[in-house]
Parts: sequence; structure tokens; C-alpha cells
Amino acid sequence: MLKKICLFSLIIFFAKSSFSQITIDTSNLPVSGTAYETGIDTMPLISIGIADINAQVWDFRNLSADKTDSISFSNPTSTVYGSNFPSADMAVAINLGFTDAIGYLIKDLSGLYSIGLGMDLSGFGISGIDTIIGLANPTEQIFTSPMTLGTTLLDTGRYYAVIDKNLGDGCDTTFAHYTTKIITADAWGTLITCSGNFNILRVYESTIIVDSLYIEVPPLCILGPISLELFRDTTYRYWYMTDSSIYKYPLVFVTTDANDSISRSVEFIRKLFDTCLIVSIHKTELINTNAKIYPNPANETVILHFENHAKRKYSLKIHNVLGRQIFEDNMEAFNQPVIKRKYDVSAFHEGIYLFRLMDDAGIKQQSGYFVIIR
Repeated sequence: MLKKICLFSLIIFFAKSSFSQITIDTSNLPVSGTAYETGIDTMPLISIGIADINAQVWDFRNLSADKTDSISFSNPTSTVYGSNFPSADMAVAINLGFTDAIGYLIKDLSGLYSIGLGMDLSGFGISGIDTIIGLANPTEQIFTSPMTLGTTLLDTGRYYAVIDKNLGDGCDTTFAHYTTKIITADAWGTLITCSGNFNILRVYESTIIVDSLYIEVPPLCILGPISLELFRDTTYRYWYMTDSSIYKYPLVFVTTDANDSISRSVEFIRKLFDTCLIVSIHKTELINTNAKIYPNPANETVILHFENHAKRKYSLKIHNVLGRQIFEDNMEAFNQPVIKRKYDVSAFHEGIYLFRLMDDAGIKQQSGYFVIIR
């Protein structure tokens, strides 16, 4: 167990510690059995530093867990979709917001790769869609090895998920998830946590995400699909990685905006900060709100209808079928027993959309789906 830092040892650290650049390779990446509890600070007050060849110090001891989560890498053969990915070295649970999925990874001396994912949509009652198996072709490279200051990775990944037989007419509908990323090791130095100091290689990741829908139209579906772009976004993250043999996962993830002016959220390994963080835990019971969105199918507008027995604050989140959140409405508390809210969906592309209604404690109260047809 790492010793807790006291004021005296912190002074000694700055006075005598010598910084050294580190190399991250596959020995520092997850293996089957790697698992950590994580905290998420949704309003972080930290300085992420700059891209620089000189050593830096990142003091993240004021991080607090507004939300808690976990990350766990397991043997793929013990997972529900493992038979679809016989070459996988490990599997990892992924929370997509509206449902859980399992991602499948391979690792070799050149890095870490994603080869696909599986998810269960049976609870949404979408006709003909119970399970989606997304196959990566080509595979998505998540990390390149070895990585030192200045190392850069350019990668394009594609995931295809076929929705079997569109209403029995012999034609398929395919969802495609494309990623184009740039990853570069842009800074190095020391990360100060509540449980000790770590040599760090900071890795910057910029990823363009495009979700598309390919529809084969009967009766001539053999001629090829119609292509519709459902969603496009760019994400920006910093990974703070250590060469410590204890941790095989980034100690901290920071999500920012395009200009690094706002740290949108920080995810971190909780055990490193549990001596100084404040964890916010909400307890609430699941209440049936009988939420629904209509008309379904819809065209230009939809109405959310739900019962407000608990008089809580609620939020509505809408995702496309591959899990990307495209809309959110954070509502104030209502006194009315029944709530109806109208939304303009004219900017949504044709396709299937999943929704979830959350209460102010972050507990899912209802989920479902609706379809946009024009």
C-alpha cells in the first residue's frame, strides 16, 4: 500500500525529487482480471497543464466523486457474446447510457485493439431487434506500444451491426459506427494524488465519431443501401498514464472541449483519492412513471408523457441506436401529477432512437424507443 503524503514529505518531494520521462508499453495496459472502482468529478477544479517537452506537476488532490462507477476486464469466454469474438483476449463492460454493452479487445506487443462489441436491446421492445453485434473492420487501435513523449497514433475504426431482416421483407438495415482518431503523448511529469506521487506520461486523444444508417429498400434491396448520417461529434480526452506495475489503467481521464478551456469531467481511480475526496451517494427507489414518447413513428415533433408521482426533478436523454447521446432535457420539479413535454425532432435523421427518463439522483426510471420516418 502506498504511504499517504503528509506536508513534510510533500516539501521533501519538491526539494529533492528528480523528474524522469517514462515509457508506456503493453505491460502497463489492462489484462483479464484488471478492475478498479472509479469516481467522476462533473465540475472539476483542476489545471490540466500544456503540451510541453519540460516536466510538469499535476496536483489533482481536490477531485471529488459526484458519481461512482467501475471498470473491469474479464475473460471473454465467460461473457454472453464471447462466442462471436473467439480471438479476443479480454472483455470489458461498457455503459452506453441507455443500456450496457460488452466490448472485446485484443492485445499484442504493438498495442491494444477493439475488435467489436455486443449489446442487448430486448428490453426496449423493438420488433426484430434483440441483440446487436458490432464487428470492427478494420479493428480500432486504442493504444500503440511503446509510447514515449512525442509518439503519435493515427487510426480509423469501423463497426458494423446488421439488424436482421427489415420487417421480414428480405432486406437488411445496417448501423455503422466510424472513428477517426489522433493520439499523441504530449507531456510528462508527476501526478500528485492523496495516496502518493506517480511518474506520468500524458496522452492526448482527439476522436471524430460518425454514426450512419444503411437501409436496403425493398423490393430491389440487392441494388444496395440508402445511406443516412445519424450523428457526428468530436471528443477530446487526456489520459494520465503511469509506468507503475500496480496500475494497468490510466490513473485519470480528463474530458475537455476543443480549446481545452473547460474540463467537462474527470474520471479517476478512486482508491488514489479516497483519503481526500467527498463521495456523493444518492439512495432512491425506482418508481413507475409510465413514460412514453408519441406519436411513434414520428416526423417533426414528439411528446414525452409521464406520471409525476414522486414530484422529483427529471432529465430526458435520447440516444441513437449505437449509444451516442444526441439530446438532453434537464427539467425542474413539477407539481402536476402528469407531465407532457413537446420536442422538435425535425433535425433528427430517420432511424431508431432510444430514450431514458432519469430522476435527480441519476436513477433510471423508464426507458423505451421511438422511430423517425419521413
